[in-house]
Amino acid sequence: MFNHFFSVLLLIGIFAVGSSEVYAQEEETPRTKVKFAEMSHNFGKIKQGDKVEHVFKFENTGDVPLIINSAKGSCGCTVPDWPQDPIMPGETGEIKVAFNSKGKRNKQTKTVTINANTDPNPTRLTIKAEVLEEEKEEKEATAAPTALPVKPTKATPAKPAAVPPKPATTDDAGEMPRTKVEFEEKSFDFGELTEGDKAEHVFRFTNTGDEPLIINSAKGSCGCTVPDWPKEPIAPGEMGEIKVKFNSKGKRNKQTKTVTINANTDPNPTRLTIKANVLEAPKEENDK
Repeated sequence: MFNHFFSVLLLIGIFAVGSSEVYAQEEETPRTKVKFAEMSHNFGKIKQGDKVEHVFKFENTGDVPLIINSAKGSCGCTVPDWPQDPIMPGETGEIKVAFNSKGKRNKQTKTVTINANTDPNPTRLTIKAEVLEEEKEEKEATAAPTALPVKPTKATPAKPAAVPPKPATTDDAGEMPRTKVEFEEKSFDFGELTEGDKAEHVFRFTNTGDEPLIINSAKGSCGCTVPDWPKEPIAPGEMGEIKVKFNSKGKRNKQTKTVTINANTDPNPTRLTIKANVLEAPKEENDK
């Protein structure tokens, strides 16, 4: 009798757990699709302290209502404003992104991460700008010309030294959140090439950090080595490729070239290496 009663209780428990799982599945938010008219906008040149904004327009191209749960800028200077009500299938909406350039300088790249019931999710928008520093002449105009005759001799040499705000090798992501990058390989050997051959190799990588990966530049150690890299942000967990082309014209014997990548990674920069043993072209070809 006791065993029969225990069996009944066990069946009731299994049925309750199964029912709760079905209910949880039914409560999941259905996924939809979203299509933006543009995923990136460049404000161009603006003055330090300017406040600018841009509207990203989108359309719900799926079959269920689009619900945006949150939109977050990569720093406090980038503030998005998004629809709080669901966007019906076929309808359009707007996300306004405001950028405050106060305290910024040189090239800036910021992102807005949108979490919604979309497939895929999240979606990331990008804004760019080149922030020009305030002209110092305007500040100096308010000073008395005969106030201190001694200080100009000290200030004059100091100002030219501060003119170049950044060296050419510095990346433009100094104020951006840092992320991690992992390459499948950092070195590749083409083996033997004949002088004049053109070869290329693709270095694949993954953003293993928690922030969008933004590559600001990739530069070969000489003109014979030309890299091609993604210009749009790489989301966390996503993969990307850097294609490196090598032209062996005018080269001979063993060659080792590097590509220096500046990005918002820790550590930064990252360097890739290509190698080749360039053989002299047959003389018969030269005679022809």
